[in-house]
Amino acid sequence: MQIAQTQPKLLNPSMVALILVVLMTLSAVNAYVKAGEDSSGYSWLVLISIVQVTPFLVGLVLRSQNYLNFILMSHFVGFSVSKYNEIETLSKGKGISLSWIAACKELVICTLCMLVAFHMLRMVITPAELRQRKFNDLSLKPNNLRWITAYILMIPFLPNFLPGSLMIIHLAMASAQVLLVICAECPKNPRLLMWARLSVPVACLASFMSWGFLTMFGNYASFLFMYSFLHQKKKYFVFIAILVLFVSTIQSIKHPYRTFLYELGGAEMAYSQRAGYLIYLFNLKYINPEDDVDELFEREDSKEQSLVRGFNRIGDDSLERVLALTPSVVPFWNGETYDSIPYMFIPRTLWADKPGRHFWNKFGRQYKVLSSDDFNTSVGVGFLAEAYMNFGYAWMYLVAGLVGMLIAGVERLALGILKEKFYFPYITFMGPFIGLGADLGSIVNSTMILSCCFFAARPFLLRLARRDDYS
Repeated sequence: MQIAQTQPKLLNPSMVALILVVLMTLSAVNAYVKAGEDSSGYSWLVLISIVQVTPFLVGLVLRSQNYLNFILMSHFVGFSVSKYNEIETLSKGKGISLSWIAACKELVICTLCMLVAFHMLRMVITPAELRQRKFNDLSLKPNNLRWITAYILMIPFLPNFLPGSLMIIHLAMASAQVLLVICAECPKNPRLLMWARLSVPVACLASFMSWGFLTMFGNYASFLFMYSFLHQKKKYFVFIAILVLFVSTIQSIKHPYRTFLYELGGAEMAYSQRAGYLIYLFNLKYINPEDDVDELFEREDSKEQSLVRGFNRIGDDSLERVLALTPSVVPFWNGETYDSIPYMFIPRTLWADKPGRHFWNKFGRQYKVLSSDDFNTSVGVGFLAEAYMNFGYAWMYLVAGLVGMLIAGVERLALGILKEKFYFPYITFMGPFIGLGADLGSIVNSTMILSCCFFAARPFLLRLARRDDYS
């Protein structure tokens, strides 16, 4: 009896990934060599784009993504893609400003620091066997699903009845319920699960019509993006693209709609009237623009420019501003933004005068994002920009490495908190890191609060993880 010998495939996923890494490395080296003679700054933008997107592409080939891949992809969309759009559509190809070139250079170094720190710690604390396991969905009973769907549909309206002290809990619960519907199955009633998932975009739209904010849309798109690539569900990709286009479109009419809500009495009107005003704004902006209504909008743009500006608002330019103005205009902060981190977990009921975290408005005024007399608006600052504005370059590189290690540690917690690998905890714990404009204190605080809530809910989630009991 002869045993058939199988030849190893020449182009297996590992080999394809290796070829991809070599090609991207050569492209990065070429961009770096050209950067010295390229006054437009395109080469630096190409270089940071390669560094940001290569880990995600490798993970795509190997069908094995990790936290840092998603985070760097978020940075690519929020920083690099928005800059490409601005150059090609808004500035008509004039090139990148010197401050953006400086930001690109520093992002290359910081991203490499994060990559090295993340993977070194990940190899030590996350076994290869755990990394290679498949993810699972949680299982919901029909009654569980009905309650969750009802809560999702009430998300836009509950702030009218909740005290301010409970708003943080409500927002956390809202995100958790939306993600749970995405990352769950209902073996006894799959059709009910379909309707539950359709309730999410309905609630997102109602939330915007109620308050004029697109936060829920942003969270929903992020959850779908991560779940789709982890699950390899291609059918979601088209929907995500439509969702991003819709949000970019709405961004350009968001300001006049908020004015309508809060200054023109729109908040007292029925939702049919609010919908009518949104349609009116959309028509003026994109279909039948009229010269006498330009003051409604923030600036006069073409339809293409309006979409690009709407997309670019997803990004974060705090690093560019900080590098340009510190310390020449704004002195180093010398750790002021970190003062409250050691005490942030002590309740104010025990320490009423503990240091607060109120530097976001000061940042906006000092770095010319806000007018000097605006003492109410908060402006986000990314953890890399925060590090530089406190202690300079060396501290920024160190913080980049520390955040890379923190990401690896939180990923390990998410992989094992329910004993097996489940989409729900994995995507949940990625939340504090995925955005561009989060400072270090906010990341640490959100991660700790999330961990406490998750451990409190762990008995319930473990029941959902026992699939046989729900089949």
